[in-house]
Amino acid sequence: MFMSTKILKLFNYKKTLILLCIFFFCLFLYDKTFAGSYQTTFFGKIAPQNIQTLKNEGYDVQALKLKSSPGLYKIRRKNVSILGLITEPLLINNKQPIKHYNATAVINDPLYTNQWNIPKITADQAWATGATGSNSVTVAVLDTGINVGMDSAHPIHEEFTGRIWQNTKEVNGVSGVDDDNNGYVDDKYGWNFVDGNNDPSPASGGGSAYMHGTLVAGVIAANANNSKGITGIDWNAKIMPVRCLDNNGSGTSDKVALALEYAADNGAKVINMSFGELQSQGPDTILENAINYAYGKGVVLVAAAGNDDIQGVDYPAAYSDVIAVGATDNQDRRVTTANYGWGSNYGPELDVMAPGVNILSSSTTWQGNTYTTNSYATADGTSLAAPEVTGEASLLFSEFPSSTNNEIMDMIISSGEKLQIPDGNFSFEYGFGRMDIRSSLNYNNKFNPNGTLVKSPDNPNVYLISNGQKRWVGDPQFFRLNLKSERVLTVSEGRIKGYSDGPSLHFPDGTLIKGSTQQVYVLENGQKRWITSPDVFNSLGYNWDNLVYTSDAEVAYYPSGENVTNTALHPNSTLVKAVDNPNVYLISNGQKRWIGDPNIFNSQFFWRNIVVISPSEISSYSSASDMHYPDGTLLKGSDPPVYVLENGQKRWISSPEVFCFLNYDWNNIILVNNTEINYYPLGTSF
Repeated sequence: MFMSTKILKLFNYKKTLILLCIFFFCLFLYDKTFAGSYQTTFFGKIAPQNIQTLKNEGYDVQALKLKSSPGLYKIRRKNVSILGLITEPLLINNKQPIKHYNATAVINDPLYTNQWNIPKITADQAWATGATGSNSVTVAVLDTGINVGMDSAHPIHEEFTGRIWQNTKEVNGVSGVDDDNNGYVDDKYGWNFVDGNNDPSPASGGGSAYMHGTLVAGVIAANANNSKGITGIDWNAKIMPVRCLDNNGSGTSDKVALALEYAADNGAKVINMSFGELQSQGPDTILENAINYAYGKGVVLVAAAGNDDIQGVDYPAAYSDVIAVGATDNQDRRVTTANYGWGSNYGPELDVMAPGVNILSSSTTWQGNTYTTNSYATADGTSLAAPEVTGEASLLFSEFPSSTNNEIMDMIISSGEKLQIPDGNFSFEYGFGRMDIRSSLNYNNKFNPNGTLVKSPDNPNVYLISNGQKRWVGDPQFFRLNLKSERVLTVSEGRIKGYSDGPSLHFPDGTLIKGSTQQVYVLENGQKRWITSPDVFNSLGYNWDNLVYTSDAEVAYYPSGENVTNTALHPNSTLVKAVDNPNVYLISNGQKRWIGDPNIFNSQFFWRNIVVISPSEISSYSSASDMHYPDGTLLKGSDPPVYVLENGQKRWISSPEVFCFLNYDWNNIILVNNTEINYYPLGTSF
């Protein structure tokens, strides 16, 4: 028995050894045969001591110069063994796939003789006021490149003579030297991140989208009054070509991110990105970091919403720091597949619309061994809509040079011509409306008055405007206490960011609160007053359903006041009425204030918060002045003017355009008698 067991064990050892030999032999054959099948490229972070190890294992490792994503490498598997793949997770961190971005324009019709989009977006009216741009404003076009004349094959288009940005230190510097120490040698007119050189022109030989950058730049800033071709929106801005898409309109995360940083670091005030990737592919951390970097340097970023006729704006347009531009036709309709064979993407991230069908612009053609300098073409797509908004942004910077990027963004978005928006001022299909340059020039920095509730379309956070600051309404329970959800205005993300942060909002006087302990409090004059027993609670006519359950931290925020006992009067801000009388009062400083108009009540209170008490208790309070409407209310009497209340004054909203610019909803205007209108002293007009 003992011998047979020993033999069996020996047999098992030999069997295991044989199987291991077979396994490693197969592994060797598989490795030799299929090593090349693992070739792929991705991004990741590598510790310095592991770089050479990876190279020895067959990896190509390239360091990226991204300030917004430090320590990042582009990694390509070349002839990596299976053993190398097994150790890969130990050597490479934060692996990210390479995202590909594609140009969003569709070239279709021959040359037109009329730019129908110019009067539609009121650019001609803006020019009539003298707003034609400034050569101190630089606009970066991140695209397939623009010919800048560095050799005979890439002559400057006639529409860009004198308009290409110049890096003066490099133009006047020493060839082969990085004269301005920006990390790019001889970048006289921009940079080519596709080919890694200083010529931002499209590559020689053509392709399916080599003219894309020329089309986009022409919409923004083609020369005006030169008796040639077309007119761009901005007549004077400088164009900075930054090539990050190849001649077929394709680019990757690293190239686009580097292009963004280059443009921001070298003085661009506006960056146009007429490319995108489907939102369904997910966000791109590398690109988002670069977007944040450029936005943090004061740049206005504009991008195409995409041409797939789906809900979901493309990245990078979907990022909150980017103006997402959709496309309309000459009848101000969103472009749809049913009408044009392609459609403009839509959704909560959409900001503004612009013409995107049959847009005439400068173009170029590869003929023989050179690009043409006098070609023109029409194109469709959100790629052509986005540069119209970019041109608007550059005009605004020339008119309001001290404005911040979020202020410029808000001027563009909030001044949009309201299109087929069923109610309010925003819709998924049209954003805040179609761009209107004349209107955006007229309304600089008109923020909403105190008492206004605001939020952006793609962010749930609600803020109360108070003394020029935004105060976060962090608890949804506010909307059953003293705030009305129907009064929340949807405004641009730029406007939200234009307000400095004030203290977070806390519960108002008269609120019943309870933390994790058994104690129930009522708030008065910013203090919490302990209601000493259920009997006291009931004797004051309170409703247990109105109790707000909150965190202990919120309870601790309020200092303690005098306890509430059986002999106590109702605290300030309590709503009361007698059992047999419809009149409702607000208790204020020991007096009752009559709320005589149901509209006044509905503008700031909820019926469920009324405490019903005896007639004798009502009579025990002396009468104070009647209640009126709160700040932020829109009022209109029998005369045409519409007013908004702020600090107890009425401020005249001087035109329907201003009303729309402030993002108000016509449905929220309250019609009152002239006596009520005359009660409020007149403040400054909007």
